[in-house]
Amino acid sequence: MVAINIGDENSEVDKVWNKERFTIPVADKGDKIGEKYNAVTPTNYLIVSDGKIVKAKIVFHEAELLKSLADLGVQ
Repeated sequence: MVAINIGDENSEVDKVWNKERFTIPVADKGDKIGEKYNAVTPTNYLIVSDGKIVKAKIVFHEAELLKSLADLGVQ
């Protein structure tokens, strides 16, 4: 799992990440991942290893995300 920052300054994202103690990595604007997927905010994307988007939603609830991962064979 990775978070993609496409709208905020990296320093602002770093502040939130440190405050909330998030442990997932953040791809910043310089990584161009948002551009690759024409990402818009606030949207969550489930992207499989070959780079295909298999699900996109404004909000993923934990149970729904776990079901989507299970449907893909992820345990």
